[in-house]
Amino acid sequence: MSEPNRPIFYDPTQRRGVLLQRLLLLGGVLGATALAIFFASILSVPISHRVRLPVPKFLPDNPRRAAESDHAPLPEHTRLPLALPVGGEAPGKGEGVVGGFYVDWDEVSIASLRLHASELTHLFPGWLHLNDTGDGLRITDHDPADDEARALAQKYHLAVFPLVNNFSANVNDFEEGRLHQLLKSPSKRAKVAEALLKYVSEHHYAGINLDLETEREDDREGLAVFAQEVAARFHAQALQVSACTQVGEPEEAATIARPCDFVIPMIYDQHYASGTAGPIAPEPWAEHELAQFLKAVPANKTVLAIGNYAYDWVASKPGAKTLTFGEAMVTAQESHEGTDGVVTWDREQGNPHFSYEEDGSRHEVWLLDAATSYNFLSFARSKGVTGRALWYVGSEDPTLWSCFGRGKKPENAQALRTVRYGFELDFEGEGEVLDVATLPQTGERTITTDAKGTITDERFLSYPTSCVLRRSGKAAKTIALTFDDGPDPRWTPEVLDALKTAGVPATFFITGVNAQLYPELVRRAWDEGHDIGNHSFYHPNLALVGETRTRLELDATQRAIQAITGRSTTLFRPPYGVDSQPSTSEEVMPIAAAERLGYVTVAEGIDPRDWEKGSRKRTAAQLVESIERDAEAGAGSIVLLHDSGGDRSATVAALPELVRRLKAKGYRFVTVSQLLGQRRDAAFPPVQGRQRWLSIVDRAIFATSSGLGRILSAIFLFSLIAGALRLLLTALLALRHASQPAAVTAPDFHPLTSVVIAAYNEEKVIVRTVQALLASDYPNLEVLIVDDGSKDKTAELVQSTFGAEPRVRLIVKENGGKASALNLGIESAKGEILIGLDADTLFATDTVSKLVRHFSDPTVGAVAGNIQVGNIVNRLARWQALEYTTSQNFDRRAYAQLNAIPVVPGCVGAWRTEAVRQAGLYQTDTLAEDSDLTWRVRMAGWRLLCDNDARAFTEAPEKVSELLKQRFRWTFGTLQVLWKNRRACFNRQYGAFGMVVIPLLWVFQFLLPALAPAADLGVVLSAITGNLQAAGGYMVFFFLLELSAATLALQLDGGSQYSLLWELPIQRVAYRYLLFVVLLKTLRAALSGMRAGWGKLERRGSARIQRGK
Repeated sequence: MSEPNRPIFYDPTQRRGVLLQRLLLLGGVLGATALAIFFASILSVPISHRVRLPVPKFLPDNPRRAAESDHAPLPEHTRLPLALPVGGEAPGKGEGVVGGFYVDWDEVSIASLRLHASELTHLFPGWLHLNDTGDGLRITDHDPADDEARALAQKYHLAVFPLVNNFSANVNDFEEGRLHQLLKSPSKRAKVAEALLKYVSEHHYAGINLDLETEREDDREGLAVFAQEVAARFHAQALQVSACTQVGEPEEAATIARPCDFVIPMIYDQHYASGTAGPIAPEPWAEHELAQFLKAVPANKTVLAIGNYAYDWVASKPGAKTLTFGEAMVTAQESHEGTDGVVTWDREQGNPHFSYEEDGSRHEVWLLDAATSYNFLSFARSKGVTGRALWYVGSEDPTLWSCFGRGKKPENAQALRTVRYGFELDFEGEGEVLDVATLPQTGERTITTDAKGTITDERFLSYPTSCVLRRSGKAAKTIALTFDDGPDPRWTPEVLDALKTAGVPATFFITGVNAQLYPELVRRAWDEGHDIGNHSFYHPNLALVGETRTRLELDATQRAIQAITGRSTTLFRPPYGVDSQPSTSEEVMPIAAAERLGYVTVAEGIDPRDWEKGSRKRTAAQLVESIERDAEAGAGSIVLLHDSGGDRSATVAALPELVRRLKAKGYRFVTVSQLLGQRRDAAFPPVQGRQRWLSIVDRAIFATSSGLGRILSAIFLFSLIAGALRLLLTALLALRHASQPAAVTAPDFHPLTSVVIAAYNEEKVIVRTVQALLASDYPNLEVLIVDDGSKDKTAELVQSTFGAEPRVRLIVKENGGKASALNLGIESAKGEILIGLDADTLFATDTVSKLVRHFSDPTVGAVAGNIQVGNIVNRLARWQALEYTTSQNFDRRAYAQLNAIPVVPGCVGAWRTEAVRQAGLYQTDTLAEDSDLTWRVRMAGWRLLCDNDARAFTEAPEKVSELLKQRFRWTFGTLQVLWKNRRACFNRQYGAFGMVVIPLLWVFQFLLPALAPAADLGVVLSAITGNLQAAGGYMVFFFLLELSAATLALQLDGGSQYSLLWELPIQRVAYRYLLFVVLLKTLRAALSGMRAGWGKLERRGSARIQRGK
């Protein structure tokens, strides 16, 4: 035990305080130094040695879904498939149809449609194809991009005309055989016509576009017959029909146009891909063809097809490569040297062209662009044709929209001068490993016109380029399994075990935060031959955070990988995924940023969606079937799976069967680096030199961080479990206490009871407090007011107000503190029972009676009453009212069942005078004199009870500063009492008081409040690492438990304050951090040995007795 007069923890020499300051300073310097080195190492991560990727020259003709949909490259044919829009304003009225052909095999098509859908009236998506036997349809409208196209059409009220053609990916051309079978069979024509009508009707489209092409003379008449049969069915349902017609056959076009609502003449490809090099649509030829067409077909039924594309012929070789306008510009820029790559306008033909040398071969490129379209649109208008349709949206010169879009016409040729891409995306090569070939660049050209406004020349000053992504890594019968978001202590070991059993490698894209928590799993994956890739540190959406944050994310994770494996990685996958065909510039930004840091971006072609949750969660069998189906369809080689972020049991279960099935079909399994043909040392170079030393510091930091992370998780779980168990135990004991019968006292048990009030500057409250006592129904009462050297009129008011009242005595002394004032009052008291009362507290009329009745039992040493807030004037007071009822009073009920009440409160507590004197009265070595006395009385063997019907109404702090001052006194005083009586902790001599209550005070008043921010940080960490659902579930469960306990506490307390429950969520959070601040101040005071004063609060006299409680 401590000396009675020296405050616990007080160090009069203040040496402890000086030592504490020095230790804190030293720790801060060491920590700051370590962190400075760590962050410097992150900021100094060298640019990785880039993996060399193959460099394909052009985008493949059909880069998307060829195997799945049987859709193929642009046909190398004299005619490009173009569909005619139907519905809305009829051609010839106003500006007519403004249509665009959408294709789902070029990612740029949907990107351009996003920008320009509002400038169209009609959309012609290429979703329908004749089957091989010519008696049915093959429908290819299931791609996510197709869904977006439909949504854009609905948003901008576009008339949708699905295009049906006889194109075959197998022969890369229009397949005449299947069309012949259709046209020669009335039953097949009827069947296909009905299928077209059913499809259009079910989807609520506006009509159909027929793009059926053949060179067979014996099928010409059949095309017209089929068009008539389709039109009859469609017109009966108020639907429209359009058709694409071939060049040079106006009479045939007229026959097809007759039953149709409009037709689209495809006036281009005089020089086609499979023929000799030359202008694609020479101006004189195109104007002649249109003029001839209009002799057979009315202008108001004509929608002019506009092409914007190029052909790249190689001298002495058959066939040309089809290019979009953007690809042609990239080719010109890359080949620009001397006269090579210089786009020149042919004044006679009115088409631009350029040539270049590559690999010893001479290339000649002719193109159609906005300038050729401008002239052709102007000529068409002069002939009364205003309808137009672009083949295809995404292939175009971006400035075309200045003269093509809705409400636009060719009237300002200078609008074509600046060429700027809006969607900024194009692709080269095949595969799922991405890097940036070119970044967007604005192009400039000069435009020359004649007196009529016709463009006579264009010269490019700089070439426009979109953002071109290079794709690589395509390999037949090859699978690279990848796992994102780990490592995870639950699932990553199981994934590694499954891979080891199956004997296949994989690639793990890890987050830095998980890597530093579970470095042993990263090391195991590396040691077992798997690749390690960078998946950022905290898994943000890098498209939204900017390049600086992106670099920090990647560098921090790179450092974690280096610290764990001794290697750097060159592989990167952005969080929130990117498939092999990103469609927005936002998706490209992380790829470009990663490339500047030396990474290649690893996308995926096969996503079995093992991340789905709830009712959409995939089973192991579904995952296997999805991956096998996509692999066989040629969707890609890289499979996206996950080993963290949720329940991955299905993923683990799918691996053995997946490997077995694919191996049986001849697939081999590789890592991503193996897919790229890279040696392991090249893809993951060893850390050397200065970087090696920095990695040692990083390793220490990450190891410390890992340990702290696990500690935080443990703290979080411990806090929840301990808190839940305490709430349950408290609720059970409180219910048991409430179920016991009220104390029954003999009618003549009215021992003299002395109420002692220690008063210091209490002039605002003292009179009302004493008046409330004198109104008590207890018949044998004396009131002793001990004025502790007040500097206000406390003593004068007592004397003037109660001088004639025989039950009231005033004792005046010099200031010596509350304990000394109470002790003087006790020594002067004549009663067998003592009641210590704070000067700001009001007793109900029956409070004294209900406290005293318990002392008829000679073993009872003290009785605690029920404290209520008497001044609920603001939210802070409401929080305290909730706390007093749901925490203090509720706990006191439970502790009373164990004879282990930790404090008989000074504002409403009764004592047996004998017990108090036996315990040595109040002592001055703690600020919690009432707790200290309670402990000594209990350890002397007396019983401690509580009576929740004995109510007192106290004045609670109304300002946060006052509350902090009060709680510091309570917390510091309680810590003093705990330390003073530390030998009682887990001491069986004191029963449940020593074995249960004292340990609980250490845990719930000091340990858990000190760890509260750490527990909250654990929740944040769970959110970052993908475990928020579990952590959030635990928190919701605990809050519901708290809510139930609070409701029970209010019910036991009379049930009149349920409205306080609305304050519970905010109160719990606010109090947690308020108490944390108080605790920090308490620990600082205790460790430094500083003297802590009482901290008297300002009195307002705002407390009132709440009637009916």
